[in-house]
Amino acid sequence: MALDFVESSRPCAGTLGLVWCNERIFVNKGPKYLGSLIGCDQWAAPDPCRVKPIDMACPRAEAPASLVVAIVGDPSTIAVVWHPGSVNFLSLDPGRIAPIVVVVRKPEWEIGRREFCRMSLTVVILTKNEERHIERALVSVSEIADRCVVVDSGSDDRTVELAKAAGAHVLANEWVNYAIQFNWALNQLNEDTDWILRLDADEIVTPKLATQIRTTLPKLSAETRGGFVSRRMFFLGRPIRRGGVFPIRVLRLFRHGAGRCEDRWMDEHVLVDGKTADLSGEIIDDNQNSLTWWTEKHNGYASREVVDLLNLEYGFMDHETVADLRGGHQAGVKRWLKEKVYARLPGGTRAFAYFLYRYVVRLGFLDGKEGTAFHVLQGFWYRYLVDMKLHEVKSYMRANGVNAETAIRDVLGIEVGSG
Repeated sequence: MALDFVESSRPCAGTLGLVWCNERIFVNKGPKYLGSLIGCDQWAAPDPCRVKPIDMACPRAEAPASLVVAIVGDPSTIAVVWHPGSVNFLSLDPGRIAPIVVVVRKPEWEIGRREFCRMSLTVVILTKNEERHIERALVSVSEIADRCVVVDSGSDDRTVELAKAAGAHVLANEWVNYAIQFNWALNQLNEDTDWILRLDADEIVTPKLATQIRTTLPKLSAETRGGFVSRRMFFLGRPIRRGGVFPIRVLRLFRHGAGRCEDRWMDEHVLVDGKTADLSGEIIDDNQNSLTWWTEKHNGYASREVVDLLNLEYGFMDHETVADLRGGHQAGVKRWLKEKVYARLPGGTRAFAYFLYRYVVRLGFLDGKEGTAFHVLQGFWYRYLVDMKLHEVKSYMRANGVNAETAIRDVLGIEVGSG
């Protein structure tokens, strides 16, 4: 006769939650232990993690604190035993209710969320000076994440303190570029991680997406290696709905060991080998920093994008790309157009043409004052800045007779050899 059990100490409570998953029975010790599977001591989860609530009013104040949950034989029959005396039964198959014939007692065992669902999820967030955002990001995944790993690259604000206070596991690593940092983070994850969610510190997972992740991952076949979600941008507090850029479909979920970040300096995507699923829920990018911060950040982005454009032309580093017309994925099609069409257009002119496409053809002007600012700054100013930095580096190469790597170091201050 097979017997699995969980023994725990708990005060008397009006509702006892049970969950059956992977042929094990588990019981709650309070909402903080179960995260996404519990809210206000009520269970809610679909198959294959079948969850049933049991309303159990304690008959007297001296009700026992010790509780054993056991499974006997076929997992369709489960029972709850209160010690001493009272016995209550619950069966996932109403026609097969039976008592426990043997109760095995062991020392108290700590209940972990890892045990409650077939698939464990680790959220990976890279940070530097993200005290405005990190708590918000972690709260948005608190109901679905088994663990959150924050990799910090030298914050001098309260980012690390706030992340630890929110329960995240914080690691430190020197920054080179996003791809190197993210792939380093993947190598630090526990082997028992099933799925990984890539999330930026200034992003949040919407409740709809959180629900989809919780209910969809356990149902996916082993051949499914990743999952696409939608990503939407807020700018100066306003959602950007037009211009043909949002929401964009991005691969942010993938099985541990099945994906990694493509090796490039800007606009990095996750590469997976295998089938992917589609989730309609959204990740929201809503950065709360000032416009001054935004322009300074994008000045750095422009330098990094120049590195990728020069590498596309001169091939001084390995080139990885998600560019693909055959797969039909939005990110692959956009990258193909960017590398095969946009990159071959005259510098400067292409930035203006791209802005007209977004602002006029794709109705970006209907996004209001904040939307206009976004389309002008991100759709024209940023793209023109990239072109002028590219022109600057190439001019330096010609004037000084140096290669691309040397010019990138001297003009942009980037050591590509470290990437």
